[in-house]
Amino acid sequence: MVDVSDDASAWMNSQYNLYYVPTNYFDGGHSVVVGASSEANFRSKIQSAGSREVVPLDLDISLEWLGNATLGISVKLNQRLACVDSDGDGFGDPGYPENECPEDNCPTIYNPSQGDADGDQIGDACDECTDTDGDGLGDLGYPANTCPEDNCASVFNPDQEESDGDGVADSCDNCISVQNPDQEDYDNDGIGDICDVCTDFDNDGYGDPGFPVNTCELDNCPSVYNPSQDDADGDGVGDVCDICPNHENDDCCNPTEGNLPPELTSPATVELAAGDSLVYVATATDPNCDGTELSISIWGYPDWCQLSGDTLSGYVECGYQSESFGVTILDGELSDVNPISLNIEQNQAPNILDNFGTVLLKNGTEFSYYPTIDDPDDTGHIITYTSIPHWCSVQDDTVSGIAPDTIYEEDLVVTVEDFCGSDTYSFTVKTFVCGDADGSGNVDIDDAVFLINYVFAAGPEPDPYESGDADCSVGIDIDDIVYIIGFIFSGGNVPCDADGDSVPDC
Repeated sequence: MVDVSDDASAWMNSQYNLYYVPTNYFDGGHSVVVGASSEANFRSKIQSAGSREVVPLDLDISLEWLGNATLGISVKLNQRLACVDSDGDGFGDPGYPENECPEDNCPTIYNPSQGDADGDQIGDACDECTDTDGDGLGDLGYPANTCPEDNCASVFNPDQEESDGDGVADSCDNCISVQNPDQEDYDNDGIGDICDVCTDFDNDGYGDPGFPVNTCELDNCPSVYNPSQDDADGDGVGDVCDICPNHENDDCCNPTEGNLPPELTSPATVELAAGDSLVYVATATDPNCDGTELSISIWGYPDWCQLSGDTLSGYVECGYQSESFGVTILDGELSDVNPISLNIEQNQAPNILDNFGTVLLKNGTEFSYYPTIDDPDDTGHIITYTSIPHWCSVQDDTVSGIAPDTIYEEDLVVTVEDFCGSDTYSFTVKTFVCGDADGSGNVDIDDAVFLINYVFAAGPEPDPYESGDADCSVGIDIDDIVYIIGFIFSGGNVPCDADGDSVPDC
């Protein structure tokens, strides 16, 4: 309700405003009443507006001088969602039915990722036993765990039996009766090499050479499935691997009539990524033989490769591009020339998904941060913090601490690296003291005066707003002023500790 000017007020008083009520009345955007026939007319309008549902709004007014005696005025109203969120991570505390934000699975610790590895509805940041297999023992790598560590986190094993003393639980051990902490299993059959009676990579029923505990017959071609073990020339090399299956000396050559060219049998395409080692062995076959051995040459290969006989090797560094080389097979008269593609997958750098800007923390609030990482081609990363709030520490790549009773505004800077790339992200961690409405760093009478000015005289809003909510009512009103005065002069409870138990209530 306003009177636009002294002149307007005087005119209205003499013409219409006989009951000394406001000249103009604005009803929340629903209607505007100018003048009145009676005080009752204004009263009914005001009472009608007061019965409407109140929506919390943020008012933003900006002014811009446009020149030529013109002033631009911009007014914005934004609806403010209800969200009681003690730890400031964007998720609401349980027990507040009016909350419009998602419920926090760890309301006392800042955890915007809401990670819950074992799906028990308790966030990992405050879960005292993150236990993905449900056997009552905690997985490694979760600092909040207080339960005993699980010696086989992927399998339900409450008894934690470990028979052979190699540090691997029986339920995870691929060789329970013999110690094998490395758990090597060359043929991936679930049985450790140290107790596998038939290590058989190509799964044809014949054992690979070099495994002493094998009791099955050795494979004459361990890299190719050949259950028949055919060996036409009796040279100990199975026909499917033998460059000359019909000649013991492997001297495939040209017949006097009907000579056919040799053919490459090694792959025409090799898939690689940064960090991989290239070992390419050129192999071929020739259906004919006249006494001349096959000749294999490799040419046009990248300068990061080394050639030894018919084997090309090298190590793929970051930034290498896809290339190719050639292989020529010659049987004396005829040849087979082949292009070989080296397809090198380009490494994608990790991306930190967090986007906080500024994180506000009330004194006494627990803070915890671990970066949210998106990386399609790497699962392991190096995490480095180049700057953290001085009241925090780093353990297991997680920053944590309790906000002090002092105002600080400090940057947290984190870098995440994979094999070839990195991403750096920074945000500001700002602490404030509950009840310190004027931002002086102390709670005193000036804060009560500041709030009186804000509540009753349209004075500036506390920055941050939450610093003025001394009684944890999720809003600032006269109760907060009374609370602060009681604390200063009457020995009342510390702001934000309404029950006096030395634990912040909001």
